Amino acid sequence: MPIVKELKDVFPMLWRREDILKYVDAHEHLKRIFNEWRPEEQKEFLNICTGVRGVKMLYDGFLFGGFIASPIQAA
Repeated sequence: MPIVKELKDVFPMLWRREDILKYVDAHEHLKRIFNEWRPEEQKEFLNICTGVRGVKMLYDGFLFGGFIASPIQAA
């Protein structure tokens, strides 16, 4: 079994930090948005895109329950 050096070796859809920064830098509108962020926001974005961290999500059972239950109750 080959030794995995980077997460990208296992998940090829992930980008390396350098590749993301290069892409952002090549697109003026992305560069402007990225540079408006605080350094900790930039770091979090890069960590999510590279697979270092996951995306924080909030699930509201009441909200989803309302959407799911409405069509069933109407029928």
